Amino acid sequence: MDLVVFRRFIAQAIQCSGEPALGLLAGLMLQPYHSQVGIAAVTSRDVGHGLQFMSRHGRLLFGRVDFHLEAGPRWSIFKVRPTRPLHEVQDFVTQFIVGAHWRLLEAMLGRPADELVVCLPHARPAGGDLTYQRYLRNVEFDHEHLAFAMPAELLRVPCVSANAKEFLDAARACQQTEAELAQGQFAHRVRRALVERLTKDPGSRELASDLGISVQTMARRLAESGTTYSDLKEQLRKSQATWYLQNTDLPIEAIASQLGYAELTSFSRAFKRWHCVSPRAMRQSLRSGAEDAA
Repeated sequence: MDLVVFRRFIAQAIQCSGEPALGLLAGLMLQPYHSQVGIAAVTSRDVGHGLQFMSRHGRLLFGRVDFHLEAGPRWSIFKVRPTRPLHEVQDFVTQFIVGAHWRLLEAMLGRPADELVVCLPHARPAGGDLTYQRYLRNVEFDHEHLAFAMPAELLRVPCVSANAKEFLDAARACQQTEAELAQGQFAHRVRRALVERLTKDPGSRELASDLGISVQTMARRLAESGTTYSDLKEQLRKSQATWYLQNTDLPIEAIASQLGYAELTSFSRAFKRWHCVSPRAMRQSLRSGAEDAA
């Protein structure tokens, strides 16, 4: 979205909602497992590993924002710096990043990140404005940049959803996306559009029409990036299916529907092709493994 359009959209949304913490609420609604970056972070071996991954690949999720983790002996700082001026949408974007990272850390820890200190790059609001304090426990003002401070030992806490295979799959998907971005962003654009429409199981012709191009052009440009439409859809379904089974209590029928399968049998056949076991057996195996680890 063009930045000018984005500014107008945000201003109108805040005015209509009357909610000064709209960006924060939007960030808190973000589900980490809806992106490959988030999946990799929460399946990392520990919090420090996940944040290091975010510092390298966070741009895929947040756009033109740089992240940097400084690990100290007592406190570690996760710094966030926009790469271009945000002007009047700075408060909204800052709130969104704060809410999203709070939710991400909560998913990594399996509990609220009460040790986290949010360091904001602006002065304390006058008049008793408690926009952040309504949702976050520890907030500081007047910092040079947005940052998240946490005790150093928090980085060594294992992620509750740590899974080496899922991490590697998500990390490879992120690397592929970055390669596609370097080649012109087209495959990334198709993947994002497919993520938004996956529950409806769009065909290649339908998605190409939504993108305003012919199906032949889409196929050719995806081939230039070394992939196909069916490969992109299969990759998304495979990664999200395993995540839903491990980290949610959704019935298998509901997971199949979320992934765009009209029939449970079709989903079960695809899942067995990916993993050589049924979805139900995979869920039982993942959960018994988590119980043994605990």
